[in-house]
Amino acid sequence: MERIKATFGVGNIYFKSKDNTYRWKVSNINEIANVIIPHFIKFPLVTKKRADFELFSNIIQILQNKGHLNPNGLQEIVNLKASLNLELWVYILACKYMHNKYFGSVLYWYTKVCLEKNNRY
Repeated sequence: MERIKATFGVGNIYFKSKDNTYRWKVSNINEIANVIIPHFIKFPLVTKKRADFELFSNIIQILQNKGHLNPNGLQEIVNLKASLNLELWVYILACKYMHNKYFGSVLYWYTKVCLEKNNRY
């Protein structure tokens, strides 16, 4: 994990005692956009995660352009999310943007509906 962090030069490593695991986390949107995304453009994923990566990249671009601060941009994020891994979505966006009351309430509603719809509560 230290080698991954050193290779990318961003993020932090955390120990999660709940499940006895270490995690490397990059939460800075600019680091994601300028380091992580270019890496996976240069070395594309060849699994089903490639589609998630494309959607995730689009969401990061919207966030960088402050699109999440208006209803149209937020709706675009929600539309992209329709096909994206729910856990990744909730983790990244909830950690970064819950201070925005409009965004927080829509994220809460959308997450609750998705989880209930998929019996994931």
